[in-house]
Amino acid sequence: MKGLNTRRILDHFVLVLGSNKTTDTDQISSQARIINDLIEKSPFITVHNKDQSVRLKPKTEYSVQAFDSVYARTRTTGDGNFLYSSLSIINIGSQKLTYSMRLLAVNAMINKQLKRTARDTIWGGEVQIQALSIALFHPIYSYVQFNSDPKNRHYISSSIKLQELVDRFVKGTAGGHLKYIGYKSDRNKLGFCLYYNGIHYDALLPFQDNPQQFLPHFDLINMSL
Repeated sequence: MKGLNTRRILDHFVLVLGSNKTTDTDQISSQARIINDLIEKSPFITVHNKDQSVRLKPKTEYSVQAFDSVYARTRTTGDGNFLYSSLSIINIGSQKLTYSMRLLAVNAMINKQLKRTARDTIWGGEVQIQALSIALFHPIYSYVQFNSDPKNRHYISSSIKLQELVDRFVKGTAGGHLKYIGYKSDRNKLGFCLYYNGIHYDALLPFQDNPQQFLPHFDLINMSL
């Protein structure tokens, strides 16, 4: 990663969790600005320009063709950093910014007076996703497996048409998918998409620029600034 040392980023991450020094938090903020600048200069990432090291997952679960025609699920390393690795893949096409994403989350938590959460939580979860939405200035959408039970009001047919699926998302009857919007002013920007299976996050990469957006109905945290 040009201009950044992953080891140093991680050292700063550990340092700031156990420190109240303004100089330390200023160093973290400075690194966060460098990371954001690097991300802004990166091309839009799709399935076709991702790094070769990023592998796609086969469709082994209940598959909805309308959704799968827009997004492909990656195979993210299950090492405890999968949330941060997924956001790195979405932004630069590889996992090289994994620790940088963690740093961005911590920086946002510190700036928004959530330092206790940053110190107590290593694994990425809802609060970290909200913090990354703030840090990256984009909504983050977290999708779960579609419901395959025809008796359930959230049932989605595997052969549902694209527009009908979009409408079901608008109505809030497409399942328990979640949205994280750090700033209200960013709500209309392109969302970064994740897949959550209950214990693990994977990146969802579109097949083309400006993909169809499936907008989750539910906002678990509801902390938009």
